[in-house]
Amino acid sequence: MILEVKNLSVTYRRQDGAHITAVNSVDLSLDRGEVLGLVGESGCGKSTLGKAIMGIVPAASGTISFKDNFVEPLGRGSRPEPLRALQLIFQDPYSSLNPRRKIGDQLIDGLINQGENEKSARQYSAQLLERVGLSASALEKYTHQFSGGQRQRIAIARALSVKPEVIIADEPISALDASAQAQVSNLLLELTKEFNLGLIFISHDLSVVRQITDRTAVMYFGEIVEIGDTDVIWNSPVHPYTKALIEAVPKPDGKGSLPVELSGDVPDPRFPPTGCRFNPRCKFRIDKCTSEAPQLFSINKSQTVSCFLSSTSKND
Repeated sequence: MILEVKNLSVTYRRQDGAHITAVNSVDLSLDRGEVLGLVGESGCGKSTLGKAIMGIVPAASGTISFKDNFVEPLGRGSRPEPLRALQLIFQDPYSSLNPRRKIGDQLIDGLINQGENEKSARQYSAQLLERVGLSASALEKYTHQFSGGQRQRIAIARALSVKPEVIIADEPISALDASAQAQVSNLLLELTKEFNLGLIFISHDLSVVRQITDRTAVMYFGEIVEIGDTDVIWNSPVHPYTKALIEAVPKPDGKGSLPVELSGDVPDPRFPPTGCRFNPRCKFRIDKCTSEAPQLFSINKSQTVSCFLSSTSKND
């Protein structure tokens, strides 16, 4: 494993002094060349988990290991050299790019920090821009001169400029139109295979995740409730929440069938439910679900789930 997360929890302190657990005891791993999808409703903790893996937000407990190096919270100094191969693509490329600097100057920063001279850094940056579908002339332009899809391609090129081994893409297509979404997601998949990268693709769009990922982790209220091979998760979901997410995906079947809306709302994070965190919204809950928290367990070689009903049927 190139990246391994063990028992990771992240908490925030509100202005009123209350502590909110945004990520709760998460285990996750990633191999080279693997695309892992991380899905769930807005507010479930996906982006917080991605930022914690990067060291942008501190972990309350647990460990994050990248190439046998522990990821510590980022400080004011430069990122430790062993961790520079771990990169993040932000959701909004406009806010993550500096509007006052030319694109070329932003792309060469990482290379120069790694010891490249400016000439070779610019040549490589031009090659990267062309690889992501832009002209090398973009080096001399500013952020406002590009469309949203083009900005996201620039953000991808910038992440690639430091020759990463793992990229975390945090909702990289959510701000784009449908055409640009398909182009950018396919580009990320191509680059993952071409450069043998590990990719964590964070999204609420299950239809895209299904197309480009090898494995999928389903997150609810800060916890992983199901994880496994994407085809298995999609065709044979076990956790009621996973089933509800898949049923909510629009189906272009030509029959006029409508997606099934997931009932209820995500609980107030200040007052998490006792037992299974999904139990207030689950139509299959039993008494045990309201008093005990289920643990992840393997139901086959390619699927792990956290649900008492699944555990009961397995034991039967």
